[in-house]
Amino acid sequence: MRISRFAAVAALALAASAAVAQVQVNVVALQGQTLTGADGALVSALNNPSVNGLGQVGFTGTLNTGTSTTNFVFVNDKVKHRNDSVVGVTGAESQMGISNTGDFNFSPSVNTNDAVYTSNGVLLQETDPAPGLPGMNSVFNSRPYMVADGTAFWIGGVGPAASTTQRVMFKATPTGGGAFTITPALVGGATIGSDTITAAGIEFPYTVSDNGAHTINRVTFTGATTADAAVIVDGAIVAREGSIPTGGTAAWQAFRSVDVNNAGDHLVYGDDSSTVDDILVYNGVVAVRQGQVLGGETLGTTIDGAAINNLGDVVQLWDLPGTGNEGLFFGK
Repeated sequence: MRISRFAAVAALALAASAAVAQVQVNVVALQGQTLTGADGALVSALNNPSVNGLGQVGFTGTLNTGTSTTNFVFVNDKVKHRNDSVVGVTGAESQMGISNTGDFNFSPSVNTNDAVYTSNGVLLQETDPAPGLPGMNSVFNSRPYMVADGTAFWIGGVGPAASTTQRVMFKATPTGGGAFTITPALVGGATIGSDTITAAGIEFPYTVSDNGAHTINRVTFTGATTADAAVIVDGAIVAREGSIPTGGTAAWQAFRSVDVNNAGDHLVYGDDSSTVDDILVYNGVVAVRQGQVLGGETLGTTIDGAAINNLGDVVQLWDLPGTGNEGLFFGK
């Protein structure tokens, strides 16, 4: 599953890779239309899509009933949830997740409490005791994600009172009958080798492989600000601010986003300290750089998105210089 505004673009690129085959592209949703399960209400806004391992699409959005608006969750071919059908549930973050079996998680407010919510109801909400962290309460819940078997992930803030003193990546494992066991998968303050993540150093950019076996996180360590940003895969550092990636000519300066597949192959993209500073790094090696020519097109100053599938193929979206346009590229 790939989540972000880039997910649907990546899915289309993967489909289009069968160059000699005829590819059918279907419209999933349009503003102003009604969707199956929406009871006649019209779509007034659409949020970032998520794609599961079966190629099905999920997203949140807003419906207009004619007299009011409400947020909804769409999975595969229909609206699976409307906020106005559950008392106290309002709003929706743009990011959400879906499984291969039709389950979902998203982040609304529940009775004004910031929450993460699934097909089976509230997973965790603000003021709840933080699972696995004695003496801590949930303060916020954000960036929901779900892998193929329905295991849910998200980034949360916890503290002994009403403000965040630590960030956590939570994992909720389904145990049957709509129940979950929630555990901290990564906690601010954790030690990675000889480095310590700051209390609030679990950053929002993260991904989990479709099979749930691999995680990739952007983190901030304690210490000098010139070398405190890093990316970790399965608890090991794979990129570090101030270090030169293999095949590179300058040190990492900033990390924009990340991705990982079922084999643990990973992407990191962002900026180094050179004058052609946007780079895409595959398994620690610089694969593509600003100014390089791909498919006959010169790459511009910014890489806007990238994803990797379970075959190791990469889709990447770059600005094209002097045109105001973007180019989408796919391949090994």
